[in-house]
Amino acid sequence: MNLGQFGPIGIDPAVFAFSLAVALTTGLLFGLFPGLGALRGGLQLRGASGSSALPAGGRRLQRTLAIAEIALALVLLTGAGLLVRTFTALNSVPLGFSTRNIVTARIALPRSKYSQDRDCARFYARALEQVRTVPGVADAGLTTRFPLTGGHMTTSVAVDGQEPPPEALPDSAALRFIDSRYLSVLSIPLRSGRFFSDQDRDDSAPVAIVSESLAHRYWPRQNPLDRRVTVSRTDYPRTPRTIVGIVGDVRTEITEEPLPTIYVPFRQMAFHGSLLAIRTTIPNPPGLALALRHAIQTVDPDQPLLGIHPLDEIVFETVRPWRFALTLMSGLAGLALVLAVVGVFGVIACLVARRTQEFGVRMALGATSADIARLVAAHGLRLAIIGVGTGLLLATALTRLMRTLLYGVAPTDPLTFAAVPLLLTLATMLACLLPARRASRLDPLAALRDE
Repeated sequence: MNLGQFGPIGIDPAVFAFSLAVALTTGLLFGLFPGLGALRGGLQLRGASGSSALPAGGRRLQRTLAIAEIALALVLLTGAGLLVRTFTALNSVPLGFSTRNIVTARIALPRSKYSQDRDCARFYARALEQVRTVPGVADAGLTTRFPLTGGHMTTSVAVDGQEPPPEALPDSAALRFIDSRYLSVLSIPLRSGRFFSDQDRDDSAPVAIVSESLAHRYWPRQNPLDRRVTVSRTDYPRTPRTIVGIVGDVRTEITEEPLPTIYVPFRQMAFHGSLLAIRTTIPNPPGLALALRHAIQTVDPDQPLLGIHPLDEIVFETVRPWRFALTLMSGLAGLALVLAVVGVFGVIACLVARRTQEFGVRMALGATSADIARLVAAHGLRLAIIGVGTGLLLATALTRLMRTLLYGVAPTDPLTFAAVPLLLTLATMLACLLPARRASRLDPLAALRDE
């Protein structure tokens, strides 16, 4: 599932604030205030006998609602926990390149003006020379596709004059056209051999650089340097190329393993659309965009330079769907937790108000304040156990629906399924603290006189 296909998504601050205010106000009105009223003695729930009581059905409804709130909070907190673990895993994924002080830009040469490959190659060579002279620019390189941008030009591969092995899938290697500086600009590591040089032109021997995964695929436990690889595409001639270097793998999609990749020097295979990778001496040099456009227009006054952005933004946009899901789920989980705590507080506060005389009798017969507090806490603990148990059953079933959102963590992650119930049980017991403290400080004589 490509989460980025839906375009930019986000939370409208005004709508979110309104929804949060309505939900919190509802929870406070229907949970917290009645509970506080019960603790102050202002809530008198009288049954037919005149004592404070609720009908059995009403008490069951109270408990059921509190348990449902706990179960719902656990489901949402578990989902949020899994997304936190996913986001942590995504941020620790080795990308294979550096985004530090890298600015990107796009060039699209019109075919009507640059009809010959040699014209394209000449323009790019002069453009790169001009860009490298811009103040604040340390170096610049050229490519046809940046990492993590999805989509890629693919090719079938023939090695050493042989067709791909039967188990190899066609069009399974990514193809990149680059200049001699691109790999070093992005700090893509050279494992062996060399990078391209300016001498790798259309009148020199055809060469290629391959990624580690491609080298391991076709030459396991062998040295692929000086071996030959052929790019098999209908739009380019099938020319055997000598491998002159092996570089580290780079991710095309953040959640997928790096594709085997072949790099070809742009001077030997020109192209009309390209991307500039520009390493700057400091982050965001002032006036850089204007200076870069001027540098390009010194080569061709009619050629625009498009889409000037820091490479960090590409990485940011890559994880945007997960960031949005995490923000949304965390907000809902936090809200559900607050409502669950308020609901439990209200139920326990009503319990204390309803059983005031009973507590007075127990204390008159020798029960200590700690005994009364434990009695109240035990009632809250029962609610927590039932709610957490119900929530775990629901979470086990429902988190499987999040599988497409998860990375590096299972839908039934043991750490998340252990930490969330513990957190929710602790929050529930804290909700019982004030009513339990109130019950433990009852005056037995006043409690016995209570109607």
